[in-house]
Amino acid sequence: MVGCSTSEFYKPELILQLIGEALHVYACRWLPDTTRPPPQKDEQFVEKNRRTVDTIVGMIPGDNTAVCVGFLLRLLIVANYLGVSPVTRT
Repeated sequence: MVGCSTSEFYKPELILQLIGEALHVYACRWLPDTTRPPPQKDEQFVEKNRRTVDTIVGMIPGDNTAVCVGFLLRLLIVANYLGVSPVTRT
């Protein structure tokens, strides 16, 4: 019987990329499309999406290869569209 830990099969870079890809998929699903006018742009809609952007930005791994530049640009566009805090945009 060969004994080896499961950590030998997982590389940290792959885990960070997986987290980044999961955040990308979640953002594509739940953040508003900025190319079309929103069906409603009331304060509740904006505040819910601001919290979502703040949460996603806070969860992005610090590794340079974890997320693609296109995803970061999309987040920046959505953040500007929703008027999130400058701290989130930086």
